[in-house]
Amino acid sequence: MEGRCLYLEDFYVKPEYRKNKLGQRLFEAYLDEAKALCCNQVKWQVLDWNQIGVNFYAKNNVIIEKNWWNCKLYFN
Repeated sequence: MEGRCLYLEDFYVKPEYRKNKLGQRLFEAYLDEAKALCCNQVKWQVLDWNQIGVNFYAKNNVIIEKNWWNCKLYFN
């Protein structure tokens, strides 16, 4: 899908704050901001070992693409 996208660099809520649905409220605020900016999609990454994160996104009906590999290059 092409069009305007809002990319989230990082999303983490400390465990002691998760019980208050803070993560859900932050995630919904992110989605609301994307809609306010007239984006037609949002993107971010979750690591495959982060089962808590994967479960959170699955609960929110997120599409998790498993066919993309991240690349990076460091300069000294």
